[in-house]
Amino acid sequence: MKKNTFLPFIIVFVAGCSGEPTTPIAEKTVNDQFAEQLPDSTNVIPYSVHTDIAAVKKITPSHLSIGQLKKRLKPGTQVFTWSAETDTLITCKKGTVVYLPKGCLQLNGNLSSVQIEVQEYYSFSDFLSEELSTISGNRLLETGGMVYVSVQQDGQSVGLKKGGQYALYFPKKAENVSDSMQTFYGSRNEAGIVTWRLKTKAWGAKEPGIAVQGTYTQQKGATVNFNQNKLEEMRIAFNEKAMDQIEEAELNYYVLNVSSFGWVNCDRFWNVKEQLIDYVVSVDGTSDMNINIIFKDIRSILPAVKQNGKYVFKNVPVNSRVKLVGISYDGKQPALSVAHTTITQQGYQLDGFRSFTLQELKKALNSL
Repeated sequence: MKKNTFLPFIIVFVAGCSGEPTTPIAEKTVNDQFAEQLPDSTNVIPYSVHTDIAAVKKITPSHLSIGQLKKRLKPGTQVFTWSAETDTLITCKKGTVVYLPKGCLQLNGNLSSVQIEVQEYYSFSDFLSEELSTISGNRLLETGGMVYVSVQQDGQSVGLKKGGQYALYFPKKAENVSDSMQTFYGSRNEAGIVTWRLKTKAWGAKEPGIAVQGTYTQQKGATVNFNQNKLEEMRIAFNEKAMDQIEEAELNYYVLNVSSFGWVNCDRFWNVKEQLIDYVVSVDGTSDMNINIIFKDIRSILPAVKQNGKYVFKNVPVNSRVKLVGISYDGKQPALSVAHTTITQQGYQLDGFRSFTLQELKKALNSL
């Protein structure tokens, strides 16, 4: 029987969400048996937690505007404290892994610890909460997940050094396995929608995502010390050494080189063979309205652009199976309409709006 061995883990349990003050939590102890496997230099890192009040509310969201509804859907902000003196791997709540090599930050001699803040966006309700699209220029994308990463030191934002890099691991999903995932950076357009641009340089060349496969002992919110100085050495170690040492659960990640904090998307371009059209959705009334298309055959979401009283989805492939999710707000009560249809030149009339709970909205967005 193969002997069980483990990479040294630094345990950090994190519960998260945005909007509430950060509360420091005492360090957790490591049991004696586990501690024997840790090197002498390994310390348990303290962490912080945000309390998420909105996420537990399931009542009908009466009198909430569309913007307020989106805030209720936002995922948590996870906060990790890092000394920045060692190469570190951070595992987040939804499975994202952040690799931060020693010396990657522009700290200007400040030796204080830094706070790594991570927000993970994997579900369609997550995407809606921040108006996250899957589009780059005029081209549609298929996403493997999106994150927002920021670093703070003594209350001030910290960036990477010139030429600095870190890595993001996105867990692969069975419904969108691809060898062509790449790094995209996000910014908001004039309509407030986050769109994406392809990273064109990673150590001098365009760098696609690398699919890393093997087995992994999942410990949510854990931080792992990984003593490799270069990302390429870290990849090799993950494939050849770490995978032989950990047996209990599967690791299935895309690894992306990243040279900027902020919005990062693990995506590939959707090479559409069908004709692209502007798909028009009509609705009755003049209420405030938010309509999104969710594609059923790939992980892609697109918000509509309002033109001449109608809602237009630009450059979408005809004959695609989609779900239309519309939220209206008349100043008193939000209402929801969901329609399953196929994109045609004729467009669609969206009606049947009704009241809903937050749980019903999440289900409507995330179930196909």
